[in-house]
Parts: sequence; structure tokens; C-alpha cells
Amino acid sequence: MSNIFEPKNNLILVAYDFTKEAECALNHACNIAQESKSTIELIHIITKESKEKFKSSSVSAERNIQLELEKIATANQEASNIATVANATEGDVFTTIGKIAEQKNAWYLVFGTHGVKGMQHVLGAFALKLVSSSPCPVFIVQDKNIENHGYKNILLPIDRTKESKQKAYQAIALSKIYGCKIHLFATYEKDEYFSISVKANMLFVKSKLEEHNIEVASENYQDPSIKDSFSNQSLKFAELNKIDLILIMTSEDKGIIGAIVGAEDVKIINNEASIPVMCINPVNAMIMGSGISFGGFS
Repeated sequence: MSNIFEPKNNLILVAYDFTKEAECALNHACNIAQESKSTIELIHIITKESKEKFKSSSVSAERNIQLELEKIATANQEASNIATVANATEGDVFTTIGKIAEQKNAWYLVFGTHGVKGMQHVLGAFALKLVSSSPCPVFIVQDKNIENHGYKNILLPIDRTKESKQKAYQAIALSKIYGCKIHLFATYEKDEYFSISVKANMLFVKSKLEEHNIEVASENYQDPSIKDSFSNQSLKFAELNKIDLILIMTSEDKGIIGAIVGAEDVKIINNEASIPVMCINPVNAMIMGSGISFGGFS
């Protein structure tokens, strides 16, 4: 069979705002690009703030921003031997980056967030708003550079929604790069019908992974005797087991699908351990994301 898990376009976009978090995002993107033979494009959305920061008496602020971004792209290409280009453009950060990703049929988008520092709720909401506009999977990182082994251990929180199954396909795509070990962590459902749905999703995901000879390192369920949320238990498991990446599904209308909603989505993205999070929009994942077509399974 043909390898449906190869990307349509080996282009990784990095949202770059000249902060240390953006530099961390570039670090993660470089690791993915090196392992998958991809190229990188730095995207900076020109704002009033960046114009003020890069104003110059010799050239326009817009031109100065492009020049500074090109310097970073050139330095990155020379240091990593990864083809890197710069793209500074005016627009709205919440929509323009997504439009660029769609126009260029990007494989992944990587950007940095300040995590638990400062206004956590606002930052989390910002991250989700940007994610919802992206047609491709999004990696959200904080200030911790990627380990040399990359995303070797991945955590897949599983809930009762059918969209939860789509995580299996992205895990398979990442395993083609890193040879991942997958840890499954399922929500507890008191309702018998919902509980059956969770178990069915766990079985589906596990079977799909095993079809591709991917190791399911552990299968775990939320402990209902512990008075803590599903997201908190997932994060504690992630820290204990040295998880390199948490993979979650998102939705434009309700944030993280299933048990992780509202403030819980912010908690996952801005986790105190600075574990990177990969976010996938279910509908968009059917169209893009590693060139996989998911339409047809339920």
C-alpha cells in the first residue's frame, strides 16, 4: 500500500515574534524538519507593537522587520542546514497565519506561548484561537527546547467522542519520524453508555497503532477515587512518565473536545512542566495533516 502518512508538503511554519518562546518554537521545528527532511518558513505578523520595536530612520519599519527576520532565517539555515525562509506580512495573527498555512498546504505549524507565566487564561485563549484558524496540526511549545530524541513518548488522552479516534492517525504520522511509544489515558465515565464509547475508542486507537507496529507503552484510565480533573490526572501522568508531547483534539465551538473543556484546555496547553502540546482540529484533520483522509470512519 502507498504510504498515506507522508506529508503532502514538507513545509513547517513557525510563528515568530522575536521572543525566546519563538526561538524555542524554532528549535522544535528544526528537530522535526531534520528528522523528516522538511523546510521551514518563519512567519511574522506585523503589528503596531512590532513596527514600534523595529522603527528605523533609514528604512520603513515593515522593511526592517523583514530584514531582521531574514537574518534569523539565514542564521538558522547555516546552523542547521535546513532550508529556512522569512515571511513578514501585515494582517491579523488569529487568521492570517492560518490563511498562509492553507495557501501553502503546510504540514505543521509551531508557535510558542508564555505558559504559566503572566496572564495564563488570556494566553491559553490566544493559543486556542490561533489553533482554530489553522488547517494543519499545531505544536504549542513554551520555553523548553526539544530533547535530542524528539517526541519519543507521546500521551493520547482519550474521551467518549468519535473525534478522539483521529489522534491515532497523527500518532502514526509522528511515529514514522520518531518511532514513538504511545501512552493512552482515558477519561472515566460514570454513565454506562459513555463508558462503552470510551472503551471502544481506546480499542480503536490501540488497534490502529498496532496495525502499524507502533508500541502502545501503556493503557490507563482516570482514577475516579481521586478528586482531581481528567486534565490534571493526565498532566500528572505525563510528568511522571516523562512524556515528550501531549496530543489533543480541538474544536472551534467548544475548545478541547470531551472531558477537557473551558479552563481545562488552558491547563493542558499551559502546563507547568512545559510539555509541548499538539492540537488538531477534527474537521480540518480530515482534509490535511500528513495527507491523511479520515472521512469514512465513525
